[in-house]
Amino acid sequence: MTGNGVKHGREARSSWCRSPIRGGMSTRSACAHGPISNRPPVANRPHNKPRPYIEDVDTFSQAERSAIMRRVHGKDTGPEMAVRRMVHRMGFRYSLHRGDLPGKPDLAFPARRKVIFVHGCYWHGHSCRAGRNRPSSNTGYWIAKLDRNKARDAANQRRLRRMGWGVLAVWECELKNAERLQARLARFLSGGGHSKNGREGPASNSGKLS
Repeated sequence: MTGNGVKHGREARSSWCRSPIRGGMSTRSACAHGPISNRPPVANRPHNKPRPYIEDVDTFSQAERSAIMRRVHGKDTGPEMAVRRMVHRMGFRYSLHRGDLPGKPDLAFPARRKVIFVHGCYWHGHSCRAGRNRPSSNTGYWIAKLDRNKARDAANQRRLRRMGWGVLAVWECELKNAERLQARLARFLSGGGHSKNGREGPASNSGKLS
């Protein structure tokens, strides 16, 4: 109680809960809020329980989830940006993610009728070590998803070739050898088409700028 007679804190609550309620009852047990001693502590009340963290329900370890989420980007990924810079330094110009083409290729060269996809090895099922890796938990869901990615990639490339476009898929792991990748890009863009077996072939377009 303060000097002006106003009660605060525990003293005020205790006095309030012992105050008379309707019907003239004034015992502590008859308090409209029930006996203070029988009420659960604030921290134990159901509506005050903390929400679970993501790790409580996740099927992956924290390290595995972090590695997976780093790969989850639809466009402007690290590998894609690296290929863009490489192609630009070589003197070629391109458009990005054209929605009027199957699969929205990462790089399109309209004058040459050529496109480049930059694929993450894990998500698109490359034959390298990262691409052959498969999740050990919730396998039914993840393997089906990865298989759908591969099937969709193949279907988009077939459609593009039927439309008369040359197609090149650049894999994330190829960036480890920049010199070899640059030579491959130069063959494809300067004169090489793209055949069904995934290798560059002859084409009529040549020149430096697209």
